[in-house]
Amino acid sequence: MMNTANIIDRYNLQNDDASELSTDEELALAQEVYDDICNERPWEWLKSTFTDVTSTTLPYIALPANFREFSQNKNGEIVVFVGNDYSEYKVIPFSSRRDYRNKSGFCYVDVVNSRLYFTLQPTSVMNIEFDYIRYAPSLTLSTEPLVTTDQFGNLIAYGMAVKFSNIEQADKASGVSSYQSENRVQYNNILSDLRLQDSNLKIAM
Repeated sequence: MMNTANIIDRYNLQNDDASELSTDEELALAQEVYDDICNERPWEWLKSTFTDVTSTTLPYIALPANFREFSQNKNGEIVVFVGNDYSEYKVIPFSSRRDYRNKSGFCYVDVVNSRLYFTLQPTSVMNIEFDYIRYAPSLTLSTEPLVTTDQFGNLIAYGMAVKFSNIEQADKASGVSSYQSENRVQYNNILSDLRLQDSNLKIAM
């Protein structure tokens, strides 16, 4: 298990301590790489389940604070499960909401206000459940990424080394850029392994 401080140490080792970044800058670089990885695909480890209840006075519920996007959860579609019988409410595009006004069984996302609206006002309090892709918590020096394996920590470290090489490329005397190709190969190899693992998990499900 590698926390962010361990990952930064691994990055500095890979960089032969050539980095002149401050601790805050190293943490920001680690976060940038972590964000790139998280945004690369809808990873299984970013999936979460949200539960709430409908309101009889408001046509919406607030989305979770870490909501990024819905996860496809029904035959390649996105549905919200409502009530004890898990009735399926299809999530429609925001621009289509007027076509479904006052029709039951549909909902849409208001991204700006972080709300899930129902096209027909619920008349009773019912349970709601859906799967979604979350934003990962921000890194701190003492916390770990959501994936705590050494392999994942090394992925971030190699990604940091690649990005640092890009930053320092103008400085030909530094010699840092000479490691860029090697670091990029290692980064891509680990990322490919993780993609395969993720794909296998999706197929198994």
